[in-house]
Amino acid sequence: MKNNLTIEDLYEKFSIYAFRMIAKKRYTEHEIEKKLKARGADNGICQRIIERLKELDYLDDRKFARDYIDYRVKASPRGRFLISRELRNKGINKDLLNTVLDETPVNELELAKQLVEKKNGKISKLPLIKQKSKMYQFLTSKGFTRETVYKAIELCYNPGANQDQ
Repeated sequence: MKNNLTIEDLYEKFSIYAFRMIAKKRYTEHEIEKKLKARGADNGICQRIIERLKELDYLDDRKFARDYIDYRVKASPRGRFLISRELRNKGINKDLLNTVLDETPVNELELAKQLVEKKNGKISKLPLIKQKSKMYQFLTSKGFTRETVYKAIELCYNPGANQDQ
């Protein structure tokens, strides 16, 4: 059956599929290309569809990355490292990713402090050293740097500590 379809028929078929995907959720160029190829589209058709989606402003990796960072900061706080890894896994170019991360103001220390305060109630019955250890593991698993983790823990467990250090 596939052999009987012209290139334009295939383009139309895969375009419909791509538009349906975009209607349900946002994707990166890499994700669209990967899904189209999994359905049997060749490189030429994939590139035509991606260009068409970009022309219509349905596909924009910069906007996707910016929105993804904003979402991660507000809804499910993560550190810069983990956000960066998640976006790289979605196919965002490293240079574009670094540019967007630099453009997007993220106060990692404040996010880490909020997570410490939120999680602290669940572990407050443990000895202090155990609390700090669990908090360190928790924050590093969320992609915060070691320096940020130490500062956040210090500020939350020692409120009188100098915040300028």
